[in-house]
Amino acid sequence: MPGMYIEGRGIRNFADVQKNYQYEVTFMNAGGLIPGWTEDDVTLRARSFSLPSRGNEVIESNFGAMKQYFPGKPTFSTTTDITFEETESQGVSRFLHAWQQKLFNLYDGHANFSRKRGNAGGTILQDGVCDLVKITAYRVDNTPEDNKYFFINAWLQNVAEVNIDYSQASDAVKFVATFQYDFWVYGENEPTFNSNGGNASNVGVNAGVKEK
Repeated sequence: MPGMYIEGRGIRNFADVQKNYQYEVTFMNAGGLIPGWTEDDVTLRARSFSLPSRGNEVIESNFGAMKQYFPGKPTFSTTTDITFEETESQGVSRFLHAWQQKLFNLYDGHANFSRKRGNAGGTILQDGVCDLVKITAYRVDNTPEDNKYFFINAWLQNVAEVNIDYSQASDAVKFVATFQYDFWVYGENEPTFNSNGGNASNVGVNAGVKEK
Protein backbone atom coordinates (compact mmCIF):
# COMPACT_ATOMS: atom_id res chain seq x y z
CA MET A 1 0.00 0.00 0.00
CA PRO A 2 1.50 3.38 -0.96
CA GLY A 3 2.58 5.47 1.96
CA MET A 4 2.45 2.57 4.41
CA TYR A 5 5.03 2.51 7.17
CA ILE A 6 5.84 -0.21 9.65
CA GLU A 7 7.60 1.73 12.37
CA GLY A 8 9.76 0.08 14.97
CA ARG A 9 9.32 -3.45 13.70
CA GLY A 10 11.97 -5.56 12.01
CA ILE A 11 11.06 -8.35 9.61
CA ARG A 12 13.26 -11.35 10.32
CA ASN A 13 16.79 -10.38 9.21
CA PHE A 14 15.78 -6.92 8.04
CA ALA A 15 16.76 -4.41 10.68
CA ASP A 16 15.34 -1.43 8.79
CA VAL A 17 11.71 -0.35 8.69
CA GLN A 18 9.80 0.03 5.46
CA LYS A 19 10.20 3.45 3.90
CA ASN A 20 9.17 5.45 0.87
CA TYR A 21 12.01 6.65 -1.36
CA GLN A 22 12.75 9.45 -3.76
CA TYR A 23 15.09 8.53 -6.59
CA GLU A 24 17.92 10.52 -8.10
CA VAL A 25 18.96 9.63 -11.65
CA THR A 26 22.42 10.64 -12.82
CA PHE A 27 23.27 10.54 -16.52
CA MET A 28 27.05 10.42 -16.59
CA ASN A 29 28.85 12.91 -18.88
CA ALA A 30 25.55 14.08 -20.39
CA GLY A 31 25.72 17.76 -19.37
CA GLY A 32 26.83 18.87 -22.80
CA LEU A 33 23.43 18.02 -24.27
CA ILE A 34 21.96 21.17 -22.68
CA PRO A 35 23.41 24.49 -23.93
CA GLY A 36 24.94 26.44 -21.07
CA TRP A 37 24.99 23.49 -18.70
CA THR A 38 28.23 23.69 -16.73
CA GLU A 39 28.16 20.31 -14.99
CA ASP A 40 29.63 17.15 -16.51
CA ASP A 41 26.70 14.99 -15.39
CA VAL A 42 22.95 15.58 -15.49
CA THR A 43 21.09 14.65 -12.29
CA LEU A 44 17.29 14.62 -12.14
CA ARG A 45 14.96 13.68 -9.31
CA ALA A 46 12.54 10.93 -10.30
CA ARG A 47 9.14 10.18 -8.84
CA SER A 48 9.37 6.48 -9.68
CA PHE A 49 11.16 3.94 -11.85
CA SER A 50 10.58 0.33 -12.83
CA LEU A 51 12.89 -2.15 -11.15
CA PRO A 52 14.32 -4.31 -13.96
CA SER A 53 14.32 -8.09 -13.98
CA ARG A 54 17.30 -10.41 -14.18
CA GLY A 55 17.29 -14.16 -14.76
CA ASN A 56 19.17 -16.99 -16.46
CA GLU A 57 18.42 -19.06 -19.51
CA VAL A 58 17.99 -22.77 -18.87
CA ILE A 59 20.34 -25.28 -20.51
CA GLU A 60 18.76 -28.70 -20.92
CA SER A 61 20.96 -31.81 -20.93
CA ASN A 62 19.80 -35.37 -21.52
CA PHE A 63 21.34 -37.80 -19.05
CA GLY A 64 20.27 -41.34 -19.79
CA ALA A 65 16.51 -41.49 -19.41
CA MET A 66 16.49 -38.31 -17.35
CA LYS A 67 16.97 -34.65 -18.01
CA GLN A 68 19.22 -32.24 -16.19
CA TYR A 69 18.99 -28.47 -16.18
CA PHE A 70 21.80 -25.97 -15.76
CA PRO A 71 21.91 -22.18 -15.53
CA GLY A 72 22.87 -20.51 -18.79
CA LYS A 73 23.64 -16.96 -19.80
CA PRO A 74 22.01 -14.11 -17.88
CA THR A 75 18.89 -12.45 -19.24
CA PHE A 76 17.69 -8.94 -18.49
CA SER A 77 14.65 -6.85 -19.09
CA THR A 78 16.39 -4.25 -21.22
CA THR A 79 14.10 -1.26 -20.67
CA THR A 80 13.16 0.78 -17.62
CA ASP A 81 10.48 3.45 -17.22
CA ILE A 82 11.36 6.52 -15.17
CA THR A 83 8.86 9.22 -14.19
CA PHE A 84 10.17 12.78 -13.98
CA GLU A 85 8.27 15.86 -12.83
CA GLU A 86 8.82 19.07 -14.77
CA THR A 87 10.07 22.24 -13.06
CA GLU A 88 9.68 25.92 -13.94
CA SER A 89 13.05 25.85 -15.69
CA GLN A 90 11.72 23.18 -18.09
CA GLY A 91 15.04 21.42 -17.58
CA VAL A 92 13.48 17.95 -17.85
CA SER A 93 11.79 18.56 -21.19
CA ARG A 94 14.87 20.37 -22.54
CA PHE A 95 17.11 17.45 -21.59
CA LEU A 96 14.80 14.76 -22.99
CA HIS A 97 14.28 16.70 -26.24
CA ALA A 98 18.01 17.32 -26.66
CA TRP A 99 18.67 13.60 -26.20
CA GLN A 100 16.01 12.64 -28.74
CA GLN A 101 17.50 15.10 -31.22
CA LYS A 102 20.96 13.66 -30.64
CA LEU A 103 19.67 10.19 -31.54
CA PHE A 104 17.83 11.43 -34.61
CA ASN A 105 17.82 15.07 -35.67
CA LEU A 106 14.40 15.86 -37.11
CA TYR A 107 15.64 19.06 -38.72
CA ASP A 108 18.22 17.45 -40.97
CA GLY A 109 16.84 13.89 -41.00
CA HIS A 110 20.08 12.41 -39.75
CA ALA A 111 20.64 9.65 -37.19
CA ASN A 112 23.79 10.06 -35.11
CA PHE A 113 24.09 6.53 -33.76
CA SER A 114 27.07 4.77 -35.30
CA ARG A 115 28.97 2.74 -32.73
CA LYS A 116 28.68 -0.67 -31.19
CA ARG A 117 29.25 -1.43 -27.54
CA GLY A 118 32.91 -1.33 -26.60
CA ASN A 119 34.02 1.01 -29.37
CA ALA A 120 36.49 3.52 -28.00
CA GLY A 121 35.79 7.22 -28.07
CA GLY A 122 32.00 7.19 -28.30
CA THR A 123 30.09 9.58 -26.05
CA ILE A 124 26.49 10.68 -25.58
CA LEU A 125 27.42 13.94 -27.33
CA GLN A 126 28.53 12.03 -30.41
CA ASP A 127 25.92 9.32 -30.80
CA GLY A 128 23.32 9.68 -28.05
CA VAL A 129 24.32 6.62 -26.00
CA CYS A 130 24.98 7.20 -22.29
CA ASP A 131 27.64 4.79 -21.07
CA LEU A 132 26.38 4.80 -17.49
CA VAL A 133 23.11 5.81 -15.82
CA LYS A 134 23.06 5.69 -12.03
CA ILE A 135 19.89 5.53 -9.93
CA THR A 136 20.25 6.35 -6.24
CA ALA A 137 17.48 5.89 -3.68
CA TYR A 138 17.12 8.57 -1.01
CA ARG A 139 15.70 7.90 2.44
CA VAL A 140 12.99 10.02 4.05
CA ASP A 141 15.73 12.06 5.79
CA ASN A 142 17.23 12.88 2.34
CA THR A 143 20.33 10.72 2.82
CA PRO A 144 21.31 8.34 0.00
CA GLU A 145 21.31 4.58 0.22
CA ASP A 146 24.70 2.89 -0.17
CA ASN A 147 23.79 0.60 -3.07
CA LYS A 148 22.75 1.92 -6.46
CA TYR A 149 21.52 0.65 -9.81
CA PHE A 150 23.77 1.14 -12.83
CA PHE A 151 22.41 0.87 -16.38
CA ILE A 152 25.02 0.23 -19.06
CA ASN A 153 24.87 1.79 -22.55
CA ALA A 154 21.49 3.46 -22.15
CA TRP A 155 19.60 5.56 -24.66
CA LEU A 156 16.24 7.28 -24.66
CA GLN A 157 13.76 5.02 -26.42
CA ASN A 158 10.47 6.82 -25.84
CA VAL A 159 8.76 9.65 -23.99
CA ALA A 160 5.08 8.89 -23.38
CA GLU A 161 2.37 11.38 -24.23
CA VAL A 162 1.76 13.95 -21.51
CA ASN A 163 -1.65 15.32 -20.55
CA ILE A 164 -1.10 19.02 -19.85
CA ASP A 165 -3.95 20.56 -17.89
CA TYR A 166 -3.09 23.78 -16.13
CA SER A 167 -6.61 24.03 -14.71
CA GLN A 168 -5.42 21.57 -12.08
CA ALA A 169 -2.81 23.72 -10.36
CA SER A 170 -1.79 20.95 -7.99
CA ASP A 171 -0.89 18.52 -10.77
CA ALA A 172 2.70 18.69 -11.96
CA VAL A 173 3.60 17.87 -15.55
CA LYS A 174 5.04 14.36 -15.52
CA PHE A 175 7.21 12.77 -18.19
CA VAL A 176 7.40 8.98 -18.35
CA ALA A 177 10.61 8.16 -20.23
CA THR A 178 11.57 4.68 -21.39
CA PHE A 179 15.28 3.93 -21.56
CA GLN A 180 16.80 1.04 -23.49
CA TYR A 181 20.05 -0.42 -22.18
CA ASP A 182 22.26 -3.49 -22.56
CA PHE A 183 22.27 -4.74 -18.97
CA TRP A 184 22.34 -3.48 -15.39
CA VAL A 185 24.37 -4.10 -12.24
CA TYR A 186 23.84 -3.29 -8.57
CA GLY A 187 26.41 -2.20 -6.03
CA GLU A 188 27.97 0.54 -3.98
CA ASN A 189 30.45 1.94 -6.52
CA GLU A 190 30.52 2.50 -10.25
CA PRO A 191 31.34 -0.78 -12.02
CA THR A 192 34.32 -1.50 -14.23
CA PHE A 193 34.37 -4.32 -16.76
CA ASN A 194 36.87 -6.67 -18.27
CA SER A 195 37.82 -5.59 -21.79
CA ASN A 196 40.06 -8.60 -22.56
CA GLY A 197 37.39 -11.11 -23.46
CA GLY A 198 37.29 -13.07 -20.22
CA ASN A 199 40.97 -13.13 -19.36
CA ALA A 200 41.09 -14.70 -15.90
CA SER A 201 43.86 -12.33 -14.84
CA ASN A 202 41.70 -9.29 -15.57
CA VAL A 203 38.16 -10.14 -14.54
CA GLY A 204 35.35 -7.61 -14.39
CA VAL A 205 35.21 -5.75 -11.10
CA ASN A 206 32.19 -4.61 -9.15
CA ALA A 207 32.48 -3.43 -5.58
CA GLY A 208 29.41 -5.51 -4.87
CA VAL A 209 26.50 -5.04 -2.56
CA LYS A 210 27.35 -3.43 0.76
CA GLU A 211 26.21 -5.65 3.58
CA LYS A 212 25.47 -4.21 6.99
